Amino acid sequence: MVRREEYESEFDDSYYFDDPTSDTPRSRKSKLARIATSLMALVAGGIFISNTFAGNIAINIAGTQQFGQGVGQLTSCSKSNVISLAPISGFNNASNGGAHYLQAIKVSNIPDTCFGYDFTIMAYDSSTATPLTLFASSTKATVYENGSGVFSAGAGSTGMSVSSGAQTFTAIFATPISLSSNSVKFTLQTGPHIDLSPISGSYIFDNSGTQYLKSAATGYAATDFKRADFTIECWVYPLSLQYNWTPIIAIGSQPGGKEIRIGSSMAGNGLAGALYPGGGRDSSIGTVQMSINTWHHLALVRSGNTMAFYLDGVQTGYDSNALFNSTDFANDGYIYIGLNPWPGDGAFNGRISNVRFVKGLAVYTGAFTPPSQSLSLTQGAGPNIAAITNQTSFLMSMAPGSALSESAGSGVVMNAVNGPTTSSLNPFN
Repeated sequence: MVRREEYESEFDDSYYFDDPTSDTPRSRKSKLARIATSLMALVAGGIFISNTFAGNIAINIAGTQQFGQGVGQLTSCSKSNVISLAPISGFNNASNGGAHYLQAIKVSNIPDTCFGYDFTIMAYDSSTATPLTLFASSTKATVYENGSGVFSAGAGSTGMSVSSGAQTFTAIFATPISLSSNSVKFTLQTGPHIDLSPISGSYIFDNSGTQYLKSAATGYAATDFKRADFTIECWVYPLSLQYNWTPIIAIGSQPGGKEIRIGSSMAGNGLAGALYPGGGRDSSIGTVQMSINTWHHLALVRSGNTMAFYLDGVQTGYDSNALFNSTDFANDGYIYIGLNPWPGDGAFNGRISNVRFVKGLAVYTGAFTPPSQSLSLTQGAGPNIAAITNQTSFLMSMAPGSALSESAGSGVVMNAVNGPTTSSLNPFN
C-alpha cells in the first residue's frame, strides 16, 4: 500500500474580486508573500487546495474568466516540479434556472517522474472532511498515466472521460454532481499505479436447470455495441458435459437475429462457442468441447468484419463476413448468466467467474496467454493482447458473499434467480 500524507494549504480567497481593482504596491507584495509561503508548505503526497470558482468574475484584469483559478503544487512524484491543478466550472441549464457545477478538473505541468503513476482527485466543501460526489456515485476522479505520456480514466470512472495531452490531462464529468459553490477544497494524491482488480470468486449454478443471473434493467452502454468492435469474455468451470444450446452469457431481447451468446454447446453439439447475429442471420462458431472440472477462459471478439472465438487463448472459431461491417449490434436486451428464457435452450451447470464486456476494442487479436489474475477495467498490452484504456468496460468479478461486483460504477444490478450460490473458488487459486 502506498502511504499518502495530506497537508492543508488555504488558497487566499481575497485574491478574487467581483470587479477589477488596482492593488497598491504594498498589498500586492503582501499577497505574493502569502502565496509564496503557501507553495513552500506543499510537500510530497496529497494536499488540500482551497479555491474559488469564477462564473463571470474578473480577476484583477479586464474581461471575464469562465473557470477557476489554478494553483501550483508539489506531489510525491513531481519532486521539485510544480504541478498545476485548475477546477473548471460549467453552467448546466435547466427549466428552473440552472446552476454552476464542477464540470472538469485540469492537471498540467506533469513531469516525467510522474509517468506510470495514479492521480486521485477529491473535492470538499468548506466545513467537512467528507468528500463530495463528483459524478455518478463517485467521490474521486482517478486518472492513470501508462508510462508513455498517455492519460486515461482509472478504475471506478464510468461517467468520466479524460482528455490527454502532453504532460497534461483534463478529467471531464459527463453529468457533474457537485455545485461549484460547494467545491472549495481539493486533494490531489499521486502514487505508483496499483492494479485495482476486484477480489475474484465465482457463482455456482447447479444442475436443476433453474438458476441464473439477470440484469435488473436493459440498455447498458457497455453491451450496446452498435457497429463498434467488442470483446466478451469470462472464466468457466463446467461440472458436467453441456449440450442443447447451453448459454453461459447471453445478451438480447429475443433469439433470431438479436441475441449475442457465449455458450458451452453451440448448435446443440457440446462444442463451446458463440452465437451472434450478422446480416439478418444467426451464426455460430466453436469446434472444441471443454473438459469438466477444469477452469477455461472463453472470449468472443468482433473486429471489423470478423468474429473470432477463443478457448484458453486458442482460436477455435472464426467467421469473416462483409455483412458484419453493416450490421448494427445495438443491444438493448437483458444480460443473462447461466441461463436464458428461450424455449429449448439448456442451463449451465458449473462455476462462472470474471465476466467482462469491452465496447470499442478487439482485446485479443491472435493466440494469447489467458490472464493469470483477476480481470480489471484497464490493462496493459501484451502479445496479441490490446491495452484497455478509455473503452467502455463492464466487469463482474463474482466476489464471494455479495452481489456481482460491477467495478465500472455504472449502476448495473444483477439479480440472482432461484439461488445460485457464491464461492471463493476462482481460476487463480
